[in-house]
Amino acid sequence: MSEAFETYDPNRLAEKARLADVGALALYRAACPCHTDVPGFVKAFADDDIALSYSILRQANPLPEMCSHLNPPWLFAEGARAERALGHIPTAISDIQYTVAWLARDAGLLGVILPDAESGRHVAIVGGGPTGIACAVKLLEQGHRVTIIERENVLGGTPQCLIPSRRLPDIQPEINAVLAPALSGGRLELRLGEAVGRDVEIESLSDRYDAVLVAIGLWQEPSLGSADAVVSGIDFLRETKAGSRASVPGEVAVLAGDDCAMDASVAAQLLGARNVYIVYEGPRSDMHWCRDEDWFKSEGIHYLPLTQPLGYETDPRGQVSGLRVEHILPPSAEQTTTGSRGVLPVALVIEAMRLDVARNRPSTTADNVFEAGGMLNGGATVTRCIAEGMQAAKAIDDYLLNTV
Repeated sequence: MSEAFETYDPNRLAEKARLADVGALALYRAACPCHTDVPGFVKAFADDDIALSYSILRQANPLPEMCSHLNPPWLFAEGARAERALGHIPTAISDIQYTVAWLARDAGLLGVILPDAESGRHVAIVGGGPTGIACAVKLLEQGHRVTIIERENVLGGTPQCLIPSRRLPDIQPEINAVLAPALSGGRLELRLGEAVGRDVEIESLSDRYDAVLVAIGLWQEPSLGSADAVVSGIDFLRETKAGSRASVPGEVAVLAGDDCAMDASVAAQLLGARNVYIVYEGPRSDMHWCRDEDWFKSEGIHYLPLTQPLGYETDPRGQVSGLRVEHILPPSAEQTTTGSRGVLPVALVIEAMRLDVARNRPSTTADNVFEAGGMLNGGATVTRCIAEGMQAAKAIDDYLLNTV
């Protein structure tokens, strides 16, 4: 057993799972974008039936191990409140899910289950992130051949390329184990390092394949303007995860709005920033933030809600030297003055306000081309992207069944 799993004690978790209230667990299921049968997999785990527990998980989500690390705290808040109201300690759903997934992986239970007969249809999936992988698994289970075209040299999308390893352990073992039977059986082809618009066009794919799913995700962030030491959240996280950025200046501003902002803020602190200014236009309650609230009270962290970034000041060399901001007054009919303005003295700005689809989004009028994932949902949770990938697989399968 890997040392990474030692903090997850299956026996301790199983004891707690046996005490879980079935009605409260149903609320967890309702909150899950994949509608995972939470009562079913928790009960099977409590009964020490890992094979059944994992089978229930995989029906709804082919990548449960990865998702167990990325479930935001607010996702299961309603179920947790219900359990507390009953006098119970909330069930550790994500911990149980992770434990079941790695025990199943250790037992060799993860591979996609392929039917003996092939359908004779071939589907191309553009984007090898969670959405594309989930769609591929479901299409393979229906007997279709699948080709995944991914611009990076590895599958995994945003989780693989951007989410720091301290928050997300290596996801490749799960991905590899799930896809292994299809690869070895010749039903899945991977075309890595190929990008739409550079190496391949959607129109040509729609002509060559019976159906195409475009699931390219979100890879562009809006900017207040260019200056030295102004970097996008995507680029900053990519550099820190790859190890090409080992330090930051003492004063850093993070323009917050999405999950990249959270990871970028923590990374900046770990890389040596004395002061990290988290600038957010809305109230704290509007920002999904997967960190303990106490983190905001740690030394050098300055959270500035209701604060609008206006632009940058630079020194004679073109290096950013300050961030102009304005405090946004809460809406009130009695207020007639504007908020106060000021300048934050910073030497690095990380723009992580929101993720958009990259420029030159591929488009086509072909009726055999489908879309799913981040390019449609605007960067929702990984679990929701997986759910949408599976929904796309059903739509594609229905389309193939009704076309000659």
